[in-house]
Amino acid sequence: MNTWKTVLISCLGLAAIIYFTTKQVHILFVRKRSSSENVKYGSVVDIKLVGGLSPWEGRVQIQDYIGTYNSVCSSNVIDVDINVICRHLFPNTNGHGAMRSIDVYGGNTNTSSLIEGIHCTGNETNIHQCTSSSVLFGHCKGDQLAITCSGVPLFSLHDKSQIYVAIGTSATVCYDNPNNNYARVACKELGYWNSQSAVNTVTKEIMSTVKSVVRDINCTGDEPNLSYCSWHTNTSDCGNAGRALVKCSNDPVSAELVGDVPWKGELRLKTSTGQQSVCSGNWTSTETAWFCARMGYHNSGEFTALPPINTSTSSVRDINCSGINLTSCKAYPVTTHYDCGNPSELKVVNLDCSDGQFVTLDYAVSPWEGELQFHIRSSGIRLLSNEVTLHLAEMRSACSSLGYRNVKKPEVTASHRRISGRHIDKFTCPTDEKYNQHISQCQMSSNSYRVYYPIILKCFVYGYEYKGKESGNLSVIYNGTRDSMHYITTSGKAPLYRFKFTTLHLFNTDFVEIKETSLGPTIAFYDVNDAPSLSVYFKKDLFIRYQTNSSSSQSHLMRGEWIPFEVKNTVSLSCYADRMYIKVNLTELRLLYNDTDPRYISLLNERCTGSYAGDIWYIENNNADCYTKRLINNDSVTYKNDLIYKEISNGPIVREYRWKIVLECEFVRKEVIPSGYNVKEQVDHVMDVNSTYQSTMQLFNDSTLRNEINVNSTRASLGDDLYVLISLDGDWNVTMKIQTCIARPEPGSSTEYLLIDNGCATDSETTILHEYENSTLFHFKAFEFYAGYSSVYLFCDMFYCNDDNQLAMCKTKTCKRH
Repeated sequence: MNTWKTVLISCLGLAAIIYFTTKQVHILFVRKRSSSENVKYGSVVDIKLVGGLSPWEGRVQIQDYIGTYNSVCSSNVIDVDINVICRHLFPNTNGHGAMRSIDVYGGNTNTSSLIEGIHCTGNETNIHQCTSSSVLFGHCKGDQLAITCSGVPLFSLHDKSQIYVAIGTSATVCYDNPNNNYARVACKELGYWNSQSAVNTVTKEIMSTVKSVVRDINCTGDEPNLSYCSWHTNTSDCGNAGRALVKCSNDPVSAELVGDVPWKGELRLKTSTGQQSVCSGNWTSTETAWFCARMGYHNSGEFTALPPINTSTSSVRDINCSGINLTSCKAYPVTTHYDCGNPSELKVVNLDCSDGQFVTLDYAVSPWEGELQFHIRSSGIRLLSNEVTLHLAEMRSACSSLGYRNVKKPEVTASHRRISGRHIDKFTCPTDEKYNQHISQCQMSSNSYRVYYPIILKCFVYGYEYKGKESGNLSVIYNGTRDSMHYITTSGKAPLYRFKFTTLHLFNTDFVEIKETSLGPTIAFYDVNDAPSLSVYFKKDLFIRYQTNSSSSQSHLMRGEWIPFEVKNTVSLSCYADRMYIKVNLTELRLLYNDTDPRYISLLNERCTGSYAGDIWYIENNNADCYTKRLINNDSVTYKNDLIYKEISNGPIVREYRWKIVLECEFVRKEVIPSGYNVKEQVDHVMDVNSTYQSTMQLFNDSTLRNEINVNSTRASLGDDLYVLISLDGDWNVTMKIQTCIARPEPGSSTEYLLIDNGCATDSETTILHEYENSTLFHFKAFEFYAGYSSVYLFCDMFYCNDDNQLAMCKTKTCKRH
């Protein structure tokens, strides 16, 4: 165990704290600034990058002799300093780096105690050689320093089929390391982006003496090129070890489009190790056509650059495909946040391989049954003639193009309509399910003008519609194998609807799939391993597909119900003799109002704001509190209150409720209960007048000023139109001008809201209607303060002018409209 001693010495205006141990001496200098902060100096011990996708990017952290890692301030760092940091971390990269934004690298945003910088000339091989390689703590005017280090590719080829690993132009790599991770790195440098070390073959070749060789090369396998690996060189040859020969190849790879439909979405390359998206930079129409063709589509397709669906999915860049299959594609793995460009503007490849072709049903009996229509971009709408024989593959392709994938037993019949015109007379699709998901994967042709009967396609033999019902029940029982569709369509008048299963039997490979539109995303999917206890929310329509694949001896039962989903459905009320307990499900409430803030939920008395934890807001309210009203009749006693959400505007006031729910707890009356107390249920506006002259303030609730309200205890509802008349009493030889009107929740409160300032209305709901010599009339809409207050105090200042007064406030002024 080390024994520490501390000695404080002073020399030349510097103080030094010396730490003695049994093994070494640590000196930490401290120089006092003019401010209260100290500046600390110490030598650099170590440096690292943290927070990146790989070791060669991230936030720069420096370790001092105390052992603490600290971030570096970016404002005092230039390119040469970054290059030395990269050269220090990766000696073989020749030291090239770039400063990056801190946003993608995380970390503490506090910049008050960062290292102020490392100062180098740029010629150093490591940071210890920098003339000012000191740890300097102090205030930072910038952000934490984040960088990426880029190595210079040092790999060279021998021939196209088999390569020997060489560093630079002549330093051949010897076959003396059984770990062949360097082969994987070498192949990645050539564009074999998913090449695993087990796929690459490394052999040795005895060669004649060369000028320079690389011995004991060591890589992890994840480096972007060989310059990030470690090795040593000498001038002798490889001897019996021979030089390393590498043969590269990619792992098997497939492509798919991830989106709502199989033919349109984000391009993903699938290998044995996972999925990769593709950076959109350098992508061309040639790659679009090539990939669509490899997925079985007969069109050139369309390309769009969009943000990635999942930012955690790895990516590849600069892809180049020229062979007959995906394994021949060359690309480079993304190893830093900036390999695909600016991370804040990251875009990946999205393809639409349908080329604008789609299917509709004419004279539709239901969303899944009608005359089959093909919409072809080059030739318009074409119906399918009943002379064309459709097999299961063709029917499935047409149904899939409508959004119904892999249907079990579709049917076709001939329409009774006899029409004439050009139509589709040839339509054949691949039998492989992977290549019959859209009509653009099929072969089709149209003939000349003639008379024909269209084909009627029925994607589901078992299908049911529930039309125009705001609420209802669904009940289905099957024996054996069925593929059915259940379509719920409402009026859409409610903001949202909720569907919930009450019973669902699933066996083996049975499943339930739920969508809002046939071509839309799946919003719920259940199989034998799921218990569908959660609710499904939808805006208007719902498609519920129920597929059973079990023997006839098993009964399949599906029951559910749907209702309009409103705010009241998120509230639960429990009634007790002396209190009521209210809970609000915030998660469900945010489905209706995604900006819901639980701080603005309260009972009628806005001071009763309750509490919230997780996704639940709750309050336990005594029946005598929070303006709870008690209603008594011969048979029962009812306690009543309102649950409200205040609609917050700019500033400290609120003029309306977003929603209000009536809460009632009714009890059978057993005895006479006194009812002699007052229940207050509306917001008070108390007016206070303070003036030099004798003036009168009156409040009205109509523009004709006929319905005056008592000033001392005024009750109004939020949003009511109120009119304030200020009159000068007596016969004074002055003109009265209004200057300011300020509202406060309490007379001495520092919270205030300005209605009128310098004679002009500053609130959008306040208007000065007239201003005569002895009276002023203005209008405003009733409001309250949202910090839990139920009263509003109005303070108005008036100025009185005589004929000789030339002050600015006595002159007629022009006010801006709000």
